[in-house]
Amino acid sequence: PLIGAALLIFAASLVVNYVAIPNMLHLDQLHDETIMMKVENPQLFSRDYLYGNNEYLNHYNPFVDVLFFLNRFTGGSEHTYRSAVPIVFFIFVFGMFLFLYELGVPFFFALAIAFVSATYIGEILRGDFGIPGPSGMVARWFTFPFFPYLFLLSFPPPPFI
Repeated sequence: PLIGAALLIFAASLVVNYVAIPNMLHLDQLHDETIMMKVENPQLFSRDYLYGNNEYLNHYNPFVDVLFFLNRFTGGSEHTYRSAVPIVFFIFVFGMFLFLYELGVPFFFALAIAFVSATYIGEILRGDFGIPGPSGMVARWFTFPFFPYLFLLSFPPPPFI
């Protein structure tokens, strides 16, 4: 049943990109893009209050280095965000399914709850939940899908490991 669930979740993760909101660059994405432009061209924004000197390094996000690395393979940030959505979706939904299935939730209920939990809901008590489309893909969404696996670590290992 786990292989069937993994294949179903994988197929859904490929489809999710086509129903996701188009890439409109989130505010954090705009900040990261500005930092990337400044790193590539140190003379850029030379008369700006924040970016005119090295003060911008106080607001530097290490995720920018990850973006630089991924952009080499995808050709640009928009393609990086667009290609990250199915990967993040798959990791999160499969992890949530494994977690619920390990708790004893029946197979189809665990699968349904895992898919519903991936639905993006913005601003729940000042926080977001679910997997956003490429517009909202920022640094925190690259760590979010691993939370179900942290909970799985509290269970004893399965007998086949």
